[in-house]
Amino acid sequence: MLKALVDWYRSRPEQPYVRPWGLAVPVLVLVVCLPLLRPVRYPDPTYMSEAELARLATVQAIVEQRTLAIDQSDLRPPPTMLTRGYAEGRRSGGHYYSKQPPVLAALLAGPYWVMHRFGLSFDRNLALSSYLLTLFGSTLPVAVAGGLVYRLGRLFELRRRWRTLLSFAAVFGSGLVSYATVLNSHAPAAALILATCGALFHAGMARKRGESHGWLVLAGLAAGLAAVIDFGAFVFLFLLVFVILAMRWAVSSRVGGVGWYAFGALPALTLHAMLTAPMTGDFRPGFLHPELQAAGTSAPATQVMDPDEEEAGPSRTTVTLLRAVDGLVGSRGLFSHFPILLLGVGGVATVLHRNWPAATKMMAGVTAAGGLVIIGVYVVTAENWNQPMFSVRWFIPFLPLTVFWGGVWLREKHHAAVWAAAGVVLGFSVLTTVIGATSPLTRCREGQYTAYGAARQLFTGPRAGPAIADK
Repeated sequence: MLKALVDWYRSRPEQPYVRPWGLAVPVLVLVVCLPLLRPVRYPDPTYMSEAELARLATVQAIVEQRTLAIDQSDLRPPPTMLTRGYAEGRRSGGHYYSKQPPVLAALLAGPYWVMHRFGLSFDRNLALSSYLLTLFGSTLPVAVAGGLVYRLGRLFELRRRWRTLLSFAAVFGSGLVSYATVLNSHAPAAALILATCGALFHAGMARKRGESHGWLVLAGLAAGLAAVIDFGAFVFLFLLVFVILAMRWAVSSRVGGVGWYAFGALPALTLHAMLTAPMTGDFRPGFLHPELQAAGTSAPATQVMDPDEEEAGPSRTTVTLLRAVDGLVGSRGLFSHFPILLLGVGGVATVLHRNWPAATKMMAGVTAAGGLVIIGVYVVTAENWNQPMFSVRWFIPFLPLTVFWGGVWLREKHHAAVWAAAGVVLGFSVLTTVIGATSPLTRCREGQYTAYGAARQLFTGPRAGPAIADK
């Protein structure tokens, strides 16, 4: 055995196993985020958000009670986060569940089970337990996302230092780090979408057909997990199929590639169905079943308006346009918080209009289309954008991938003034992101710039009590 190890060491390639440039951004994410995790700054559970309460209660129920019902959990989410099981919906009493999709809680139950076996639980040390679960569920996925962008930067044939800069911009300039300090579904979904694109990139570069099939299965698994963790990512699960169909393969190979991709996504979808069906009776999680909402949380009755008053108010089209403007450049807007996205949008346009491989063009087009669909859904459905959050948290899953396409801009030579402007834009986006990391679920007045609200809380502190009702 020792001789075999010696022979392997002597015959190993001279290339290093660790790339300092590739690890720079993941290490920086950990250095910045670990001291800012919510359980460190605010260990009192009264400062825990409703989303965290519901998710941690589900984790505790899975490990300690072997059920998804959170009736017996020590953590008490408010009724706005609860839903009845469909079997109990017609009678009083019964079990209550979290409204959130259950897969993320089921995945976090694994680390909590290990912690519980070693004597660490919510009962004994809630702050440390929630800290470790936030580390596993949000911070580490964001750190991995930095490495994924660095790897994907090979698509633009950039030097390592430029790929590191691109990775830094995608993670620290897109708002992703803002949500690496609290337990949420958006940060891991963004990392999984990047992992899907990376796997598709390697599938297209693979020399052996069996190797490409393995990458496609991995891509499907990552896309499926992203979709069932954060339902906003479902659009990418379907749109990324077109990247496979655009690859330079024979038609039969492309169709077969879609099959391998679907095969990889099947376990995640099956797990979601197995966990959700006993609660709601179908594939939809609790927040899509208003008829199963907990008692006392029914929506307020619709106020009947006088026809003359209704005509005097703004039209539905006007309201929709105002919401779209607010979501893009308003007090919670994307470009008003992270203007580096403009370089990403320009990169998408450049790829689509120049001589790039069809699969690369399709991936850029899918990024733009997926982002527009997600923005459009939340604009049209009139989701409450005044609830506590930093920027618009539902858009986080596609923002790092959008910034990634700004790597096209790094391939070209630019005037010094252009570089200076780009540096200012990147610096503003990074500063805003880091400020958001101190309080990503900030509570601001209507119309208040959320970066200002988060910065102000550094001096005044947040208000106690559940902060946000999340899906």
